[in-house]
Amino acid sequence: MTALIPNKSWLRFPDYYIFDGIEFFDTPDFPEFPLSDNDTIITIDQTYLGRLDLIAYDYYGDVNLWWVIALVNDLMLLPTSMYVGMKLRIPVSDSISIYLSKAGKK
Repeated sequence: MTALIPNKSWLRFPDYYIFDGIEFFDTPDFPEFPLSDNDTIITIDQTYLGRLDLIAYDYYGDVNLWWVIALVNDLMLLPTSMYVGMKLRIPVSDSISIYLSKAGKK
């Protein structure tokens, strides 16, 4: 199986390790996303089920920011970790630039 990884993706910058002859990638330690009173809480319905890209587009105007929502809500097994009725925190867009500057990606 192959996957196309966009140029903006964090997956382009994982750490590569070989341990006892086993090769694996380790993702970086991400700093915490700041909690804000301006964050939005949404409830997943059929429209958004498994579609963080649609949520990112609706709230940030950019489908490439789906990973922000996944990271903040600890969604590691997409889309199987989402269900109808699930509550998700959508960080205020201003906090994304703060996050990226702390992560050294600005």
